[in-house]
Amino acid sequence: MKRTTILILLFTLIASNSAGQVKTDRFFVSPTQSYHRGEDYFHYLVESFQYEGSLEGKRWWTDYYAPRYRYTTNKKKQAKAEKEREAYDKKQEEMKKVYPYHRILFLVSSSFNAPYGFSYSPQDTALVYLRINKMAPTMEKTVVTATKMKVDVAVYDSIQTLHMLTVYTAVPMDPTFTQLDGERYHFVWGDWLGNRYARSHDSATSTGKKLQGTFRNICISVSNNDSERLSALMPTVHELLAHYRTLLLPDVPVDGWELDMYRRKTKKL
Repeated sequence: MKRTTILILLFTLIASNSAGQVKTDRFFVSPTQSYHRGEDYFHYLVESFQYEGSLEGKRWWTDYYAPRYRYTTNKKKQAKAEKEREAYDKKQEEMKKVYPYHRILFLVSSSFNAPYGFSYSPQDTALVYLRINKMAPTMEKTVVTATKMKVDVAVYDSIQTLHMLTVYTAVPMDPTFTQLDGERYHFVWGDWLGNRYARSHDSATSTGKKLQGTFRNICISVSNNDSERLSALMPTVHELLAHYRTLLLPDVPVDGWELDMYRRKTKKL
């Protein structure tokens, strides 16, 4: 009964927002489609950041070079195919250590500045500032620079958890109220179902605007390797964490969720 009531209130909020631009703490569930001359621009933008502009990296992370498997009853051919697959799996693991992949992203895009944002390094709990220095029609010519800033585990986990909550508490909205002038803030969360997207909008409350500003300032802190500025932001991060946890539906647990590879590694210890 409680869940039904919450769902009714949620859909009422969505309907009210369409009619009267009601203010909300939640972000907009953003589709990937943002076509420019027939191309899905936003999807391309996200991939450019995820693979740091490396087409070769994307190929290794997406099984582009995987040998094609064809069923056969011929034992020699079957054994050969299995060896090829084993060799490929070993090579892929090696190449994944060479080419980065960022499954979780915070991005800032605007009509007057190059896109930039940050992600997370699972190997050493560092935040990674990413910036597109050269945007090109193809990934081979797109240039993305990366700068890492080491942070402690508590800071790393708190920021990433708030990032996750921003995505998982986002709701559908009337697209006419999501067209911002100036900067737009995008939250990308990759999981086994694929990428989930949340985007800033015109109907944000003061809390929603505080969340946007906090992540933008985290980005600035990492870009300047400014640990003092980042530390000063953490009380606000914890305040927002407590609030955004309350926006989850009752059947969407967060505690115990795997945040990234670092979290999975520590669980095995």
